[in-house]
Amino acid sequence: MSPPRAMSFGRCNVSPVPALLLVIVAVCVIPAAVRCGESKTRSPVMTTSSGGYVTTYDHMDISRLLSNDKLVTAYIKCFLGEGPCTAECRQAKAFLLPDIINTVCARCSPRQKIMARQVMIHIYNTRRSDFDRIMQIYDTTGKYNEIIDFMNGKQ
Repeated sequence: MSPPRAMSFGRCNVSPVPALLLVIVAVCVIPAAVRCGESKTRSPVMTTSSGGYVTTYDHMDISRLLSNDKLVTAYIKCFLGEGPCTAECRQAKAFLLPDIINTVCARCSPRQKIMARQVMIHIYNTRRSDFDRIMQIYDTTGKYNEIIDFMNGKQ
């Protein structure tokens, strides 16, 4: 299995704190897509009625957010159960992160796939042990190789 290739993207001026919640998901970019009340295992806060992911953070500059190591570390610690979580991060940890990993971002829009790839590649390249630990926790259906293919743009 080859490591993911690096990617670069444009810039926008946006506050990083609320955006990284949905970005790290990757390891946290895209909200889970199930209609409100349809499933007890999905978050109605992170859903759309059409079954797709909400687009609230699609305009975010992911490169800028990922360059804030302190912010990335805080979210990763939350996802690994090693640090506190904001309310939004708890939602992402419980519903979003497992959904994105186990569906290999199947409900992501094209923009959301770009963002998810960028987050995953960043964590894979700069924090490989954290990436592997996140996958061990949240990859309940054995999608590791498919996630690597997704990161390499093969899906």
